[in-house]
Amino acid sequence: MKPSDKKKKTVSELIQLCQTMDPDLLYCWPKRKVTRDWLAETASVLKNLDEGDYQKFTQLSNIISPTEQREERKKAAYEIDNFIRNKTADYKRYDFSYLDKNSSLLSKISIPKWISDNLMQIIVAIIIAVILAWLKLK
Repeated sequence: MKPSDKKKKTVSELIQLCQTMDPDLLYCWPKRKVTRDWLAETASVLKNLDEGDYQKFTQLSNIISPTEQREERKKAAYEIDNFIRNKTADYKRYDFSYLDKNSSLLSKISIPKWISDNLMQIIVAIIIAVILAWLKLK
């Protein structure tokens, strides 16, 4: 599977999670397994899409805790709802095709076999030449 296809599959998972999200469930019943599972799954999907989005979601989801006041949880739940809906809309339209192109500079550089076979001798010769040049300048 191409890297772009993997990302698109992850986006489709986020879309499904977005469709099952209920902000009222998040803040009213933070202890329920459904709530905790949804938060965990969404965090996992976002971690595979973008680290920054994952961090933002984690900050918001930490507020969805039974120890927090209901009004704080409610505010966080609706922020999560808005955040996930916006990210879902963004990712639906995102072009991941750049992931399929191997644009690494190192992959484009071809090192001749004789260099890789004699690398240690080449390095030693360069060091000796630098030392001799330095001594000559003194």
